[in-house]
Amino acid sequence: MVVDRIFAEGLVTVYFSIAVSIVMFAGCKSTLNFFQKKDEVPAQSAQETSADTRERARLATVATSSTREASKPTRATSTYTRERARPATVATRPTREASTSTQVTLTSAPENTDLMIGLLKRFEGYRPRCYDDAAEYATIGYGHLIDRKPCASAKLGEFRNGIDRRKAEKLLELDLKVAMGAVSRNVKVRLDINQYSALASFTYNLGETNFRRSTLLRKLNNSDYTGAAKEFNRWVMARGERLEGLKRRRACETEAFLGNLEFTPDGDLNFNSCISAAFTAAPVSDPLDIVFGE
Repeated sequence: MVVDRIFAEGLVTVYFSIAVSIVMFAGCKSTLNFFQKKDEVPAQSAQETSADTRERARLATVATSSTREASKPTRATSTYTRERARPATVATRPTREASTSTQVTLTSAPENTDLMIGLLKRFEGYRPRCYDDAAEYATIGYGHLIDRKPCASAKLGEFRNGIDRRKAEKLLELDLKVAMGAVSRNVKVRLDINQYSALASFTYNLGETNFRRSTLLRKLNNSDYTGAAKEFNRWVMARGERLEGLKRRRACETEAFLGNLEFTPDGDLNFNSCISAAFTAAPVSDPLDIVFGE
């Protein structure tokens, strides 16, 4: 019994020692892990700090690149603005200069009718009441034909009491469109604004039938522009009589056709040179009549 008790007490002591050793071992290990973790935290923080620094540096680089890229459109926009500004310089040139090189075809008439209107107003003149023109036709305003009879026997209708200048200008615009249509229908070659304007004034006076049958048109459609220019001055008669007014008109239409008729700074046509030329020009040997045609 005594032996058994001693053996049991010894065994308990051994178990207790083993248990204490295990507990002490576990405590040492936990303490060691604790200190290891404390050592690792600063290292980890240092790594994170380094990573943050690198990330901030990368973002700064991207931002710098973005700034450079963003500046490029600004330069491009400036260039585009300069390119858009260039046509404005061309557009500010005087209309007269730009129009001299304008080409029109058979089916397209020029929008600028200043030269035509100037010629017609100068040589038709404004008459508020019916008058007999060079062909002895009843006429009013700026050469608007009322009837192919003298005023005394013509049916005046709405023109019986005359018209004001505003009405006369409206009629001029309508009659000019008719003359321009005749030019576009019959001319087969290219014209500039000066040539077209001269032909419109010419046809306004003669009518489309005389224009269509004229040697002037035949030469023009054969591209003989010089020969066509010389034909204007033949049309200076009305009912068998040479008229100084027609002579001056044909001389100025010729100058317009050749591009020599110019506007003054006030916007009016300068007729001095062509009227002077008409006075000094020798009479043509084969004149044509605006009434009887060619």
